[in-house]
Amino acid sequence: MYGAYVQRMNLLHDIAVKLDLPKQTFEAFLAQDFSRFDRKTVIVRTPEQIYSVIYP
Repeated sequence: MYGAYVQRMNLLHDIAVKLDLPKQTFEAFLAQDFSRFDRKTVIVRTPEQIYSVIYP
């Protein structure tokens, strides 16, 4: 369980860096696509904008 948590946090950190968000306040939600277990969707909300990132 701990390994899965670290993997999710690393994924959210990578996306935040790519969107240039580390210095902003944001919320992130990770969703699993049950029809495709190799795909995850991350929803990132900042005060100004909402991003949807499909990973990988």
